[in-house]
Amino acid sequence: MESLLTEKHHALLFGLLARQCLQVDADKVRPIIRPTGQPGAEAVVLETVRRYGEQRGHRMRLRALRDHAPLNLTTYLAYKEWRPATPESRGQTLEQDGSVVSTVTACPWANTWQETGLLPYGRFYCQEIDLALGRGFDPQAVLEVKKTLTNDLEPCVFVFHQAGLLGEPDRPSQDATMPWDYHCAHLYKTTREVFGERLGEKGLRLARAALDEFAHIVGEAEVRRILDLQDGDFNQLP
Repeated sequence: MESLLTEKHHALLFGLLARQCLQVDADKVRPIIRPTGQPGAEAVVLETVRRYGEQRGHRMRLRALRDHAPLNLTTYLAYKEWRPATPESRGQTLEQDGSVVSTVTACPWANTWQETGLLPYGRFYCQEIDLALGRGFDPQAVLEVKKTLTNDLEPCVFVFHQAGLLGEPDRPSQDATMPWDYHCAHLYKTTREVFGERLGEKGLRLARAALDEFAHIVGEAEVRRILDLQDGDFNQLP
């Protein structure tokens, strides 16, 4: 039976996982200091997003190299691994002065967090995900995240510097788009790994508690799909 999960469920799962972690007393978290000086539980969540995004971007890169596609913005957009399952994504991408500016005016992740009261937790995803995807795909890429819907309450603005002209990409192979149960499984596995590394057994319990919350909403069958995929190496092509 085909999974019923969508990008909104992916957003929900992240929000629940982040909420579990951010409810932990920051003094009990092994210190992790970012250049911005954010310690504790917030840093654990941000590290999770970075690792998840870099792994996903790396898979995009592996597919592009396998298909002999150039590592440019056109390929990046074509190989992003997901297609909208809901009609909530709106925006535009334009060339400006040798760079490419992408503006997002509506997003199912932001909508989901607003609808569920998880925006204070979901916004951490937007803070890091696009930068991490870019690094994983091409460490030389120069991406600037100017604004996000969840952190600035204004449309997202991404600037791909020195991206060259956008063109029509070669049609990517069918496996360039992955189903949402795969994306949710990747998100859960990466989060569980980081929580366990930084918080020990308590971190593993927090991740499982979030998954149990998720199961109450989406059903046990969908959660079993996620757990059945946990043995996979999400840093490699499936």
